[in-house]
Amino acid sequence: MVDTMLMFDMRAPSLGAAPRDLYAAAPEMAAYADEKGIDRISVCEHHGAEDSFMPCNLLYCAVLAARTKRARIMTNALILPLHDPVDVAEQ
Repeated sequence: MVDTMLMFDMRAPSLGAAPRDLYAAAPEMAAYADEKGIDRISVCEHHGAEDSFMPCNLLYCAVLAARTKRARIMTNALILPLHDPVDVAEQ
């Protein structure tokens, strides 16, 4: 059996869709993928990028989890030195 995955990094280079449109579309895409049987949905993290690369992936994982029923939601990376450890533990 093949494990299928959908990954979001939310990169929005100037030649593509606006970040707000990407952030609005991703939960819809996750819900659709979940209905079609996707196994995992992964969210990347990066800070200080000019192209809106995801800076807060734990929060966005919660957004995606609210729209899905069976897919496992996971972070692709969580750069701990850039976060308050208590905040990470609470999230």
